[in-house]
Parts: sequence; structure tokens; C-alpha cells
Amino acid sequence: HGPVIGTMLDTVLTYLGLLALYRLTKEFDATRCNAVCSLRKMLTFCLSFVLFPKHFSAFHAVGLALGNGGGLLLHFAAERHKAEKEKSKIV
Repeated sequence: HGPVIGTMLDTVLTYLGLLALYRLTKEFDATRCNAVCSLRKMLTFCLSFVLFPKHFSAFHAVGLALGNGGGLLLHFAAERHKAEKEKSKIV
């Protein structure tokens, strides 16, 4: 029964994740949704080191820095886009 339960659990969690993503997409723009998904991936990555201890190498640090940097760039781009959109409504 183990593989069946694992498959069912994976299906339910995937459904819940997609449902949350669709709600995000409904509420916000695609850039902000992408930033949220990237943040979730980084949190999952960090949590995996807590739950499954392993060696943290320089490659991990570089990947984490690049991921955080990309998330910040997406956030700033979304804010700039939002400000430009607001500005064009005023004019």
C-alpha cells in the first residue's frame, strides 16, 4: 500500500499547490506569481537541509544567492511595472 498512498498524497498536494497558484494568478500579475513560486522553491531547498542534513558546499551558496537575487529582481520589476501602470492611469 505504500506506493499507492504516496501517489495519492502526491496527487492531493499537487492539486492544492496548483489551486494556490491559480488563486495567486487571479489576484496578482504573472511576475509576482513567479516570484512567489521562486520563494517557495528556495524555502523548500532550505527546509530540505534541516530535514535531511547534508554537506553545504560553495555551489549551494552560489545557487542560493542567485535564487535570492533573481527573486529580488522579479519583485523590483513587478513594483516598477505596477508604478508605471498607475502613472499611465493618471495621465
